[in-house]
Amino acid sequence: MEKKALLIFNSKAGTGTAGKNLPGMIEDLTAGGYLVTAVPVIGDTPLSVEKVLEDHHQEFDVLAVCGGDGTLNHITNKLMEIGADLPVGYVPNGSANDFSKSLYEKEHISAKEICSYIISGKTRRCDLGRFNSRYFNYVAAFGAFTEVSYTTPQDMKNAIGYAAYVLEVFSKLKDDINYNQHVKVIHDGIETEGDYLFGFVSNSISVAGMKSSFIADSSLDDGYLELTLISVPNNAKELGELIGAAASGDTNSKYIYSAKFKNAQFIFRNPVSWTLDGEDGGEHSEVRVEIQEKKLQVFAAV
Repeated sequence: MEKKALLIFNSKAGTGTAGKNLPGMIEDLTAGGYLVTAVPVIGDTPLSVEKVLEDHHQEFDVLAVCGGDGTLNHITNKLMEIGADLPVGYVPNGSANDFSKSLYEKEHISAKEICSYIISGKTRRCDLGRFNSRYFNYVAAFGAFTEVSYTTPQDMKNAIGYAAYVLEVFSKLKDDINYNQHVKVIHDGIETEGDYLFGFVSNSISVAGMKSSFIADSSLDDGYLELTLISVPNNAKELGELIGAAASGDTNSKYIYSAKFKNAQFIFRNPVSWTLDGEDGGEHSEVRVEIQEKKLQVFAAV
């Protein structure tokens, strides 16, 4: 009996190379014994990828996703919504590709390599984060600069990739460095409270294209999420100390709070904007985040 693969590709993601990978992926998967159906990500249409998954997921044996971390976020949420346990082959074509750096433990991976993983049938199960009623693969963040990931113009991302994020950060530096959110965080029976410039929950060794010592020991399947909170500096001296601590990965810094957790509650005085895997996560005054152990099945060299 022939196997069937649903190939979802987002030609506008990141540097726009997903479309270029398509012919080779179809050839490789077909040679590997799969009958391939390719569906583009083109927004809200009668045949959106979400609708195709909802109506036809039971017809396929595997799912291949060629796009950025945001594309994968949408697919993951749909799979969780419909209760489909389709194994996913993820070809990263985004600007930062944070999730793939943790999944494959390398900076770059080719579409051909992913196809070989799919054909081999070897998978690993990865943890997800649940953010209220939504899911994220590798990060949920609030505070200064978090809007950059989903407000940076797509054509700018396509042209210069991760550098687009850096330019947007610098353009917002004057305003965002004064960002201040008071938040109470309760995680696994521990409570901390303060004024923070930036905070994020992650399940990755890379966030926004950068690796940090605070999350260097993160694992996609260890049953924990990592919490990092960056305090608001009160003056130029404290800002310098904060930058130094962040750069060196000083886990004892008074400006940086980090912890591993399974369940956490965030309580703000006012609604706060969040980003989930680089996508708009909406505004919330209270958020519950919890680990969802081994919920996503992903093809990898295991």
